[in-house]
Amino acid sequence: EMREIKFRVWDKETKNIYEVRNIDFISEMVEIKYQANYGVRELENVILMQFTGLQDKNGVDIYEGDILIYQHMFVDKKSVSEVIWNEKYSGFASYVEDDERRYILEKELKNQFEVIGNIYENPELLEV
Repeated sequence: EMREIKFRVWDKETKNIYEVRNIDFISEMVEIKYQANYGVRELENVILMQFTGLQDKNGVDIYEGDILIYQHMFVDKKSVSEVIWNEKYSGFASYVEDDERRYILEKELKNQFEVIGNIYENPELLEV
């Protein structure tokens, strides 16, 4: 089963997140969808966020840069963390700073994750 490859972008100029329609790495342009229209941005003016292939407990797609609440399994504790690409494990991970652990995002754990925002629009969610 092939993982769905899709992206969204944070536009550094408009300070908005847009759905990506097309990426051209040769011309370094990205075609984005905003409202009912399409527009083109230079790659240097946006930050690409890749879809992890997973959804949270509410069926919301999880992307790089998303901020999640993680409900711990055996203790009554929640952690807030950012979704990042983890080179060591070659997978997307949610890095929880309070206990120095990385939670690799897995389908089996999806009921414990909830997207509450992202690092560009809601950076304050990561402040302890």
